Amino acid sequence: MAELAGKVLPARTGSEAEEVKAAFQYISSLGKDSPNQWIRRSAEIPGYLFKEEHEFILEQAAGAPAGDFLEIGAWFGKSTSLLAGAVADRGRDEKVFSVDPFTNEGEERDRQIHAILHGQKNVFPAFVENAKRLGYYDQVIPVATLSTIALPAMNLRIGFAFIDGAHDEASVYRDFGLVKEKLAPGARVLFHDAVTPDYPGVMRAIESVLRENPEMKRAEAAAGTIVALEKARG
Repeated sequence: MAELAGKVLPARTGSEAEEVKAAFQYISSLGKDSPNQWIRRSAEIPGYLFKEEHEFILEQAAGAPAGDFLEIGAWFGKSTSLLAGAVADRGRDEKVFSVDPFTNEGEERDRQIHAILHGQKNVFPAFVENAKRLGYYDQVIPVATLSTIALPAMNLRIGFAFIDGAHDEASVYRDFGLVKEKLAPGARVLFHDAVTPDYPGVMRAIESVLRENPEMKRAEAAAGTIVALEKARG
C-alpha cells in the first residue's frame, strides 16, 4: 500500500472506511523494523508519523539545548514516546510536557477521521496506558487541557518544541506565540504537517513566524511533512 502524503479525508462508504483504517495501520507501523529502540517503540502506538520523520525528530531533539521538552498535540503518544526516548538518551533529568485536551479537538474533518479510526471521545486513558506499557511514563508530564489555557500558566524554559495541535493557520500561529517567550537560545521548534496540501495553514503560519521573528531561522534539514526552526543563540 502506498504511503499517504497526509491525513486522509473521511470515508463515505464502508469500503472507504476500511481503506482509511488500513492506511492508518500501515502508517502507524512505520519504523517497526528500525534498529533504533525508540522508533520501534513508537511503531506500537497509533498515529501519523511518516517516513524519515521519526529519525528527524530524534536527531533534532538530540541536538537541542538543555531545557524542557514540549509538545502541543499528543493524541495516543506516538511522538511523545520518541521525545521521551530522546530525553532518556540525553540523561539530563529533563521532562516531556505533553499538552493536549485528549478529547479529539480540531477541525470537523479530523473529528470525523477519529470517529472512523477509533471512535473514542477521550484518548487520555490510552495515552497513559501506552506510556506505562512501553516504559516512558516517568519521562512525561501530560497536561490535559488546551494550549491556550496551559502554556500561559507554565514556567518553562524550552529547549525543544513539537507543534502538532490544531492545523489551521490561526491556531499554529497562536501556538508558536505561546511558546516563543519560553524558548532557550538555540531551541528547536518543529512543526508537523507543514509540507502537505492537507493543511496549507501550517506553512502560512510558519511564514508569518519567520517574517515577524528575526531571531527564528529555518533549519536547513527537514523530513517528511516537518519544518524545523531554530532560535538564534545570541
